[in-house]
Amino acid sequence: MSNIVSISNAGVLGGFSGTTAQLPDFKARNLIYGWNASGKTTLSRLFGQLEPGVGAPQLPEGAYAVWKTVAGVQLDARREADRATVNVRVFNRDFVERNLSDHTRAPSLFIIGEDNIRLTKRIERLQVHRDRLAVSFRAALKTSQDAEKLYERLATDLASACADRLGVRNFRAPNIKALAVQLEQPVASLLDDGALAATIDAARDRETYQAINLGGLLALPLPQTEHLAASLGECPQQRALARLANDAKLSDWVRQGLQFHQHVSQCAFCGGDASQALADYARHFSDAYNQLRQRLLILDQRLALPLPLPTLPPEQVWAPAIRDQARTLIEQANQWQEAELQIRARWRAQIAEKLERMDLPVDAADVADRSASLNDILAGLRKLVEEQRRIIDQAGQIQAAAAEKVKRHFAARYVTDEECTARLAEREQASAYLARVTQVGTNAKDRIRAAQAKLQQQSVAAAEINVLLQKLLGGRINAMQAADSQLRFMRGTVPAANLSDGERTAVSLSYFLVILRQGGAQLAQTVVFIDDPISSLDANHVHQVSVLLLRHLQDAKQLFISTHSSELFNAIKEEWTSRGNFTGQNAGYLMHRVSEATSQLSTLPQHLSKFRSDYHHVFHCLAKLSQSQEVDVDLYIGTPNLVRRFLEMYLGARLPEAAGIQKKMHVLFDDTDVSDSIYQFANEGSHSQTSHKMLQVSDFPAQSRQIVVKIFDALRAKDPAHFNALLKETKIEWGPK
Repeated sequence: MSNIVSISNAGVLGGFSGTTAQLPDFKARNLIYGWNASGKTTLSRLFGQLEPGVGAPQLPEGAYAVWKTVAGVQLDARREADRATVNVRVFNRDFVERNLSDHTRAPSLFIIGEDNIRLTKRIERLQVHRDRLAVSFRAALKTSQDAEKLYERLATDLASACADRLGVRNFRAPNIKALAVQLEQPVASLLDDGALAATIDAARDRETYQAINLGGLLALPLPQTEHLAASLGECPQQRALARLANDAKLSDWVRQGLQFHQHVSQCAFCGGDASQALADYARHFSDAYNQLRQRLLILDQRLALPLPLPTLPPEQVWAPAIRDQARTLIEQANQWQEAELQIRARWRAQIAEKLERMDLPVDAADVADRSASLNDILAGLRKLVEEQRRIIDQAGQIQAAAAEKVKRHFAARYVTDEECTARLAEREQASAYLARVTQVGTNAKDRIRAAQAKLQQQSVAAAEINVLLQKLLGGRINAMQAADSQLRFMRGTVPAANLSDGERTAVSLSYFLVILRQGGAQLAQTVVFIDDPISSLDANHVHQVSVLLLRHLQDAKQLFISTHSSELFNAIKEEWTSRGNFTGQNAGYLMHRVSEATSQLSTLPQHLSKFRSDYHHVFHCLAKLSQSQEVDVDLYIGTPNLVRRFLEMYLGARLPEAAGIQKKMHVLFDDTDVSDSIYQFANEGSHSQTSHKMLQVSDFPAQSRQIVVKIFDALRAKDPAHFNALLKETKIEWGPK
């Protein structure tokens, strides 16, 4: 086909003229893109009018098309002679319904023979045997699963016990099983009760020990008592006055009073001559006397001072490993301190005694050096301080090592406890029986598959269809030659009595591709039209379908592929374009509504051939609408749908969350009244089935333009870089009037 001369009475394409539409001539490979209900299927049905033996396509009564061939000849689909001059094959929804009317059969390709009937019966017998095996398999599977659960429960219980003892949460059955596999000698990892308790204590040690600073205790000076004995035994040379020597209080009173009589001879109290008394007192209180007394007083003051021992750390701050030693040394230090206090108390008593009778010697008690025992205590504490520092540095490693020992103990129990070994034996026995039943079932399945394969080999068509079905459905559906000389489609080993819409499409497409070459037909002499080949198939099948079409139909005389799927459109476009331009004998077209009742087929816009989405196309259409001065309501019928599609794509990219566009409108609009009015326009208009309501609005064209201008103005204000990029890529000069 070179072009369309005219189309009559064909719904949205009625009245179409290739010349009027300035439609360029078709090429060898033609890609037609258009949304649903744009007229693609109608176009495929018009092609189908030229297909021999198909019957009247589902077109309105009196619909027909006049075509122009490459040689310039016009073909009228109403004339039988014209239809016989071209070989056309069409795949569309009509083909699916014709060939899978009861969802289970397709027209036969080859007549089945006696051998195939025998194979079919053999398959039926094997299937009965397989069904019986299935009962045994289910019983064996349940026994195996029950044994596995019991064995798994033991792992869960042991892991839970271990986690509870260690005070952790992240030790579970998979951990204990993985650790058990690593144990070369499980018995060696078992701990007795005492060792286990001690190891758990070390692993659970969660206290944070701080470094201990004993301060002055490490260099403790003892009071200078080396002259105490000498001072207590010394009796200074003096002419003692008996009344002063025998009365200490009187002696102190007199001695204190002498400070008022320095360098004078009169009594400070009565004013009389005190020369003789002062001389006697001076002889009584000699310098040696005063010096000795001063030394004794200083010693007493020193002994009265608090001991320089700081408060020793309580035992709980010491690490458990050295806590007992610390407790012993602290007790020794306290005992030494108590003894020291008692010694000093006796010394002070002796000093007091000496001060009362300076003329009498006093024997000092316990004046021997006490530093030796104290130094031993200090040395022990210093050693523990260093050990504490080492423990602090290695605390994490010690705890981790202890925890690992506890875990290995429980893992060892998993493979050594009597109950575990019994459950393991039960599990292995059940697994072995399940394996035997499975192997027998597998053998039966293999024999069924072998018989089915041999049966399929009897029919080249069935084998070819299954190759394609394998690519499209992964072998979920298979074609088999039936005894009634027809193909039967199977899901596994049972008839596929309820094919889904997607499966029907895949089966029909596979069948279509096979019969293109059946009976000596030459693909190189065939015009092929494929309409929406991925209808009801999910996006995962786009690649498979595109590859099948491009590879299996590359030798067709002329190929037309129409689709509403942007994924399939882009996949084929990638093959047929270079840098956004269709190359060689490849061409792209756009089928689009120009009004509610009219569609147009035109050259694919540059922005659609260049980009991998119709986002630019929607923007392009909206921009043209906003700049239009036409007042015909029909020209604006699609505006709400375009607005909704544009907002869904833009707002969905800006806020990729599961919420409707109404909740995302704040991205563009600060005024909720404006955003609500735009949303209402898009929502109600895009869901309207007819233009009746819109036709009741006299200013609908102007309203549509205003809505688009508001959206574009908001986009330009909120996202100018995005807006300008769209203008540049779609070659639109913004300036709505």
